[in-house]
Amino acid sequence: MKRILLLMSLFSLTVGCSSSDEPAKVRIPIEVEPGCDVVGRIAYADGTPAEGVVVSDGYSVTATDCRGVYQLTKNEAARHVFFSYPEDCRIQFNQAGVPDFFRRLNRGATGPQRQDFTLHRNEQGVPESFVFIPMGDPQMKTQAHMARFVDEIVPDVNRTLDEQTLPCIAVTLGDIGADNAGMFRSIAALFREMRVAFFHTIGNHDHDGTIPVLAGESPEDYYLRSIVSYEEAFCPVNYSFNFGRVHFVVMDDVRYAGNQVYANDLTDEQIEWLRQDLSYVPRDKMVFVCMHTPVRKDRQFTRRSELLALVSRFAEAHLFVGHTHYSQTWIHTDFGPKIYEHILSGACGMFWHGTIAGDGTPNGYGVYRIDGNSLSNGRYKAARYDEGYQARIYDPSKYEGWAGTDWENYVLANVWCASEEWTVELYEDDVKTKTMERFSDYDCSVREWIVYDLKYDFDYYKKKANLYRAVPNSRTSKKKIRITDHFGNVWWEDRITTDRDYTAYR
Repeated sequence: MKRILLLMSLFSLTVGCSSSDEPAKVRIPIEVEPGCDVVGRIAYADGTPAEGVVVSDGYSVTATDCRGVYQLTKNEAARHVFFSYPEDCRIQFNQAGVPDFFRRLNRGATGPQRQDFTLHRNEQGVPESFVFIPMGDPQMKTQAHMARFVDEIVPDVNRTLDEQTLPCIAVTLGDIGADNAGMFRSIAALFREMRVAFFHTIGNHDHDGTIPVLAGESPEDYYLRSIVSYEEAFCPVNYSFNFGRVHFVVMDDVRYAGNQVYANDLTDEQIEWLRQDLSYVPRDKMVFVCMHTPVRKDRQFTRRSELLALVSRFAEAHLFVGHTHYSQTWIHTDFGPKIYEHILSGACGMFWHGTIAGDGTPNGYGVYRIDGNSLSNGRYKAARYDEGYQARIYDPSKYEGWAGTDWENYVLANVWCASEEWTVELYEDDVKTKTMERFSDYDCSVREWIVYDLKYDFDYYKKKANLYRAVPNSRTSKKKIRITDHFGNVWWEDRITTDRDYTAYR
């Protein structure tokens, strides 16, 4: 016999709305299907049922029926139930300033649990075009780091937002904190200072490494305990949402084992959840997958093929990751259409020791434009610089490691996010003289700071594939470079760097 569940759910107050100016919500009884133990109703603020909204516990996926009702059989490890924001709805926020799309489950409940949600239609409709801001590794460990984030990153993002005429959405790409779970709530609150909805991704430093491994505990049980602090301050670690004609998927690809020991990979359960989630997504949509660690050709990432095969079926697919603290654009061609993996350098750069990362990329974040179901433009935005700052030109005779290769022989440039599809050209006295050669080497302008001043291991001094070189025709000519990216953007740089053009701290 079916059971009747009628719970008067409490709805969290959300930013931008108040229960006092909304019509009374319709409460309907739900006949609980056999075997289902998480149910609920999703309706619009006027009480209209929201049909076809995708709902999940992070393991299995379903959708609401014509009454707005969903029913799930909860996985025993599930801690949340959440919905995927439909493309025609406004993003609401909970009291912590995090997008409001989930409810915590009572893992000890013996009967069915009911969790209802309210949606708010976007008065402007579905955005055909919008701006996406991915941010890698804010990695705030101390109050000083938080102060620099507020002073340097927050105002820069807000200036970027002020320049936009389109709707905007943002996602962090992990390592929001830095092994400091007790500060997560304070860190989460900082994102309220930016005038955009920030969704969040967990990173390896967001797992709680302070908890000991218990005797006889399985790796999966330890992993689940390691994400509790993150979930309490931010959100679930695997979820999805829609914005415009893009389906966003956020997943934890850090298989954490304690004491900063981890592998970068997905599990079979995550691949199955992704398969179910994408089954509700029309094939003419674009899919963005946001994770923390790169996929690339990493042999450790054993489920790379399964992931790419699933997302390759859509109009376009892009991966956005962080973790490396350097910039890289990797292009996957294994499954037909190109899948771009955008590896974003850290907002914190070299762990807030300065204003650049270990490869010379400035602290910053990405800014991408989406038109319909295509990513039509993008750039890396260096904090505290204008949008045209995409490269640094060097006089190699001034730097250890390049000394002896004098200015007569080479012009060298570091182009933050260049890929093999980019073109970098040398101009002398305003005339193009050479197409510059892309090569891989260390950016010697940061060597002294990282290796000698900070005394970091050499591993933190990143070898970079985005260096360019050319032999100029003249020693005395006025030199500049012309950068053309794969979107067709053209950037010019004529400043010749002979000393640190960044701030370095110990």
